Amino acid sequence: MTDLIPLDILFGSPDRASPSLSPDGARLAWLARSGDVLNIHVAPRDAPGAAVRMTHDTVTGVAHYTWCFDNRHILYLLNPSGDENWHVYALNVDTGHSRDLTPWEGAASGVHTLSPDHPNRVLVSSNRREAALHDLIGIDLDSAETETVFENPGFLSLVTDRDLHVRFGLAPLEGGAVRYLQLEGTSWTPFMDVPAEDVLTTRLTGFTRAKNAVYAVDSRGQDVARLISIDLQTGAETVLAAPEGRDVVEVLAHPDTNALLAFTTNTDRRHWHAVDAETARDLERLQAAQPGDLHVVSRSRDLAHWVVAYAQDDGPAQFHLYDRSADTISALFSASPALEAQPLVPVAPVHITARDGLDLISYLALPEGRSPGDSRPALPFILTVHGGPWGRVNWGYDASLQWLANRGFAVLSPNFRGSTGFGKAFLNAGDRQWGAAMQDDLRDCVDWAVTQGVADPARLAIMGASYGGYAVLRALTQEPDRFACGVAMCPPADLVAFLENVPPYWGPLDEVFARKIGDIGTRDGRAMLAERSPMTHLDRLSAPLFLVHGANDVRVSQNDSDAVAAHLQDRGVPYLYALFETEGHVLARPENVRAFHALADQFLSRTIGTRAEPLRDVSSIDGLHLTGPLAPHGD
Repeated sequence: MTDLIPLDILFGSPDRASPSLSPDGARLAWLARSGDVLNIHVAPRDAPGAAVRMTHDTVTGVAHYTWCFDNRHILYLLNPSGDENWHVYALNVDTGHSRDLTPWEGAASGVHTLSPDHPNRVLVSSNRREAALHDLIGIDLDSAETETVFENPGFLSLVTDRDLHVRFGLAPLEGGAVRYLQLEGTSWTPFMDVPAEDVLTTRLTGFTRAKNAVYAVDSRGQDVARLISIDLQTGAETVLAAPEGRDVVEVLAHPDTNALLAFTTNTDRRHWHAVDAETARDLERLQAAQPGDLHVVSRSRDLAHWVVAYAQDDGPAQFHLYDRSADTISALFSASPALEAQPLVPVAPVHITARDGLDLISYLALPEGRSPGDSRPALPFILTVHGGPWGRVNWGYDASLQWLANRGFAVLSPNFRGSTGFGKAFLNAGDRQWGAAMQDDLRDCVDWAVTQGVADPARLAIMGASYGGYAVLRALTQEPDRFACGVAMCPPADLVAFLENVPPYWGPLDEVFARKIGDIGTRDGRAMLAERSPMTHLDRLSAPLFLVHGANDVRVSQNDSDAVAAHLQDRGVPYLYALFETEGHVLARPENVRAFHALADQFLSRTIGTRAEPLRDVSSIDGLHLTGPLAPHGD
């Protein structure tokens, strides 16, 4: 029998991650594990072994960082409480000193614009003036002096150029459409209207070097997103990339001139498309060097040096350094060497046909030694539902899929309607279909797995977070006898309350949410949302449930999970409720990530009969409260 993969290896912080070159290519930074968390390390590009640890966070660690164009500063974000009020810190890599550039309590801040033409300056976005709106604030990297550059009068987002000037504002229109307005002098003039059906698939992405045209990913008038440029004087549009039948997903531009070099598409796997011969040579050379899907992670401004990653489904990411002039590709490091010795399994793309004919591209992982269609008895099965729902599942290494397959599950992760990257018709087929056609897709995926002989219909489980958590509760209340158990993290159980209590800076998106989810401004809309809310149908929920929430979640109120737990308690339904007082919408602290997976391992073993590690002691974790009849030791 395959050995159990330790949860610490699967869900601990990677050894190293996110390598990035300084703009001049002289230095290399990456995130490296120190204790339980990740911190920034910096080394000369040619001497990675001489790396110096530069940050010293011990709570959540650093998850996001970026080099500044002065080659001396790195900006990174911290939000230890999980309330999404991020602070922007500047690290001086020459001195090792870090400074909080946005020390404003109760404000959500982020890096908005860095420019090679203003290397010692950054524009940050922050809602410190008004909770519902993000202004732009200029900050000097050396002195930390701040200046409000633009007070936002109500735009959803802002587009700036290399001179750090605001050029466009995105304004909401009735019915969920939006309009880009161009700032000319002190006047705003309409520039581009985006119909409601294109809002999530059309956006301005940046300027040409001459600033006389703007780039856009654009799905207007067609199903898939293409890349265009728009002349700022004449409005003339030029198509730069239009792959047939597939969305442009990622654009690779020259880091200095912003000229288009290549782009990616992604249906079941990631594919590169070069637009010039030199870049085609680079990509062909890189793709031939290692197995896996190629990701261009970082490049110097002169393109002399690149950092690339090779994503695998059955192993950790492998990072390499590409020296273009020497035509060499040298290994930097593996994200998690300990994973390489573990019995990881391949993840296969599968195409499942929904009841109305839509193609649901999904990803299947089976326990080691099993393959689809073999004659052995069907397996315990778990459907993992992605969040968003306006996101997608990609091919590659997924710790959750590997964990569940290792424990004995057949694991299926579907891209149901409403997922992104498959054309706007597929995306918009999810409009106002929470708990309806989107849920039918999940049913169809389970039916497929049973029909294929992969899933044992007596041992079906479902798991998800955020929208995925909603889908778990919806499944358990719609088909109370079908699933043996569910795991729901931060689930919006009451859709009316969810839409009434979104973060204030989501307020301008009311029309988009009304189109995509449902309209709380009308009686019929509220009635539909109430009917599709699991909270309305909790009397039907009878399967064991593991419920998880962060007390500082600003997207989905803890009240939802509290109410679900109280209802199950009153009815005597077996459940476990884990409340993390130090977390928000996503678990970030390593001790809490470990605790969740240890509890989920035991919960699934108890309800489905799969394998699990012995339960570790979680009683000493600060801020973790366990309730319900399935809590360890009867707590």
